[in-house]
Amino acid sequence: MPESGKLKLPFHYIKGNYFRPIHVDGIIGNVTPAGLIFAALYSERASIPQLMVHVITESGQIGPEVPEDRQAKSGVVRDVEVGAIMSVETAKSVVDWLRTQIDLVERLRKAESPHQGPREPQGS
Repeated sequence: MPESGKLKLPFHYIKGNYFRPIHVDGIIGNVTPAGLIFAALYSERASIPQLMVHVITESGQIGPEVPEDRQAKSGVVRDVEVGAIMSVETAKSVVDWLRTQIDLVERLRKAESPHQGPREPQGS
């Protein structure tokens, strides 16, 4: 038993094969038929053309685009990056964790001098 007289249990964080940081602009989801919460995280961006047409110059080079032949979606694209399914208890834990992080960032922002720019993030 540890010196403090309390049992200890270590938790090891191991990144899965598909782990990657993502940018999040929003979340959408619902409640599953089993009563779990489904949350999909997405990032937003302008659409990119599906097709662009260019003129071929007399010398056989690619010339300027023909804008009227461009094919693209209108509006904003929401790239759904990941979906998470969780219990209500886990969702509450996530909300608590997010509140703690929000409070920390807001305190740090208040502490910054108006003469300084944003602080550079520290190494990972």
